[in-house]
Amino acid sequence: MAANEDWVVPASHDERRYAIGGVSEARKQQKAYIAPLFAELAAGGAAAMLWDLQRMDLDGWHPRDAIPQTKELREQKLFSLGGMDQWYV
Repeated sequence: MAANEDWVVPASHDERRYAIGGVSEARKQQKAYIAPLFAELAAGGAAAMLWDLQRMDLDGWHPRDAIPQTKELREQKLFSLGGMDQWYV
């Protein structure tokens, strides 16, 4: 999902549902960077990635064990605070 809003997901202090990243300021609005990515998708890149993913050994792995604690996720946690907690922070 992509969004332009400040608050996108209701992230709790111990968030384990969302992995959130941002777009590099160096890459924003760069069609020369994005166009090859879309060309790869159009040429079967999504199917090739799915093929690779279906063959990946995930034994012992669960997504909740590796949520990256990014700057963007920390921001969502702050936006999700209630009134008194928001005031306190």
